[in-house]
Amino acid sequence: MYASAARNLHVAGSPQDKLTVLDNLKQKLKTKRPLAIGNLILVDQSLNNELANKSFNEKRLLLQSANVWVDAAILNAFNWGAAEIEARTKLLAAEAYSNVWKI
Repeated sequence: MYASAARNLHVAGSPQDKLTVLDNLKQKLKTKRPLAIGNLILVDQSLNNELANKSFNEKRLLLQSANVWVDAAILNAFNWGAAEIEARTKLLAAEAYSNVWKI
């Protein structure tokens, strides 16, 4: 599952994968959706396709029933907007600083 998920993140891949990432970024800029780590989760392509264009509540319910780890910030939220994304971004940054990159 992790290899598939990493492939879908386009961390490393073909030039076509990189174009897909750029296309997604351009689309997000057009729709003015927040571009922050707090607005991202790691899912496989199949689940990502299923989540697309659904309301936040529908996405949250799908994520609860999927076999993926999703943090409480998302699962316990009733709304998902700029304030929630910023709060989760800060939470993830603090977690990374304190536990992932701790020296």
